[in-house]
Amino acid sequence: MYELFGDPALPIGYPKQRADVTLAATTAKPGTDVTITATLPTLGKGQAFVTLEGKRSTITSTIKPVPADGDATRDAVIAENYLAANDHAVAKKTVAHEGGTLKTTITVPANLAAGDYFLRIHADDGKTDAVGSAKLTVAP
Repeated sequence: MYELFGDPALPIGYPKQRADVTLAATTAKPGTDVTITATLPTLGKGQAFVTLEGKRSTITSTIKPVPADGDATRDAVIAENYLAANDHAVAKKTVAHEGGTLKTTITVPANLAAGDYFLRIHADDGKTDAVGSAKLTVAP
């Protein structure tokens, strides 16, 4: 059971702080930049990972056809498809932040389908971390 579910007595290491994420506009067109501002309470100088992600129920990457049994590339294609299906980020970047604020932009991919997406930030300063998100609607 430990291999399947892990140790049930192990505490989950949730992030310590909440990042308040604000978007300059909550709607964007493909190929445009979105300006992001985040308040990171009690965080010092550090790095933040910023992603624009699709919904968990949507596969945003391309899935390759699985080769027939006996094909030498079959296992590699299955592994690639697994990673692609579980990576919902359509754009990502790492940025530095000073003190309790972060300001950056992220480019909405030019070929991104219209719909609702989420901008997520995970920031840390080596001692503590903060996470936050905001909804972004991509218009046709």
